[in-house]
Amino acid sequence: MKVLVLGATGLIGRALVRELAKAGHQVQGTHHCHPGAGTLPFSLEEPLPEALLAAVKRSDLAVFCCGLSNLGYCANNPVRAWDVNVKSTITLIEQVLRGGTRLIFLSSDQVFDGLRGQYTETDPTGPLTVYGRCKVAVEQYLLDNFRERVAVVRLAKVLAREEDGPSLLTDWFHKFNAGSTISATVDQRFCATTLDDIVMGIMRLMSGGASGVYHLCNPQSFSRHELLRMFAETMGFDARLIKPCQAADLGLPDVYAYDLSMDPKKALAGNFANFTGVAEFLKTFRASTLRSDR
Repeated sequence: MKVLVLGATGLIGRALVRELAKAGHQVQGTHHCHPGAGTLPFSLEEPLPEALLAAVKRSDLAVFCCGLSNLGYCANNPVRAWDVNVKSTITLIEQVLRGGTRLIFLSSDQVFDGLRGQYTETDPTGPLTVYGRCKVAVEQYLLDNFRERVAVVRLAKVLAREEDGPSLLTDWFHKFNAGSTISATVDQRFCATTLDDIVMGIMRLMSGGASGVYHLCNPQSFSRHELLRMFAETMGFDARLIKPCQAADLGLPDVYAYDLSMDPKKALAGNFANFTGVAEFLKTFRASTLRSDR
């Protein structure tokens, strides 16, 4: 299959390109700031270059991994966030789908209001953040106009090894090593899923011709404080560096939901996903950091 990965140098896009190539697919990726091997330059804020338009036309499927994803930045820059994550995104998607290419659009647990958690794909959305409202707008556009040719894949927190690139765990790892205090909320819950499981799930959805909405996340949910304590215990770090707090204590620039956990039964029932336990993955993370220190 000929696959176009829009945003191929980010955490998920980079891993997806690697695994797609291993599986024998013909892959073309794009980059914004940091080129990758064979990637095409592309910005959502500029017209599509001819080389990318040609890549779109010869692709069987596109995976949309790009956009402004920092919640704080989107909250502080709502107009730009909407322009990039909604207006420009829809313009690009229209060009992708116009030629018959299928699409996998990566969305987020931020589409929910966080009032109860364990959300299913059929639960109503109610985003509290600017970023979440952008995702809902694109999701609705896709489902209203291209439902049979699009899979919307909602993700939660991504757990990755240090060699995979910057992520939540690598940030904690370096802060512990530096002896820094880490604030961790006790009143916000989320699911946490390994990068490998996400990539495998996307590839299964792709190969199975899936359409509609899927929650691609480990069903286990944690508060940030719970996950951080698990991480510290597994890694042998000093848990006294952890400072429990409430979300309201952090002075965040946007309203943050309290329980964004999602139910992945639909993906599991379709055999589109298998999920590694978080405790098991933390041991893998520890082993990988020990190898890199040798």
